[in-house]
Amino acid sequence: MKKSLFILFLLTAQYVFPQFEPTKEEMNFLDTLQYRSFLYFINEINPENGLVKDRSTEDSPASMSAVGW
Repeated sequence: MKKSLFILFLLTAQYVFPQFEPTKEEMNFLDTLQYRSFLYFINEINPENGLVKDRSTEDSPASMSAVGW
């Protein structure tokens, strides 16, 4: 068993996986998405208790899904 796992490891270690190269537009999109996601948490945090609203509506509740993300 150990010998076959070692041989399998050697065979897969030799394989080079193709690398994904994002385009400039994709990089710009990812940068914008990351920036806006960060701003959502900054803008929607409750300074009194640190909870973040689920949605950006006025009376939106806070839950584990928004805080844990």
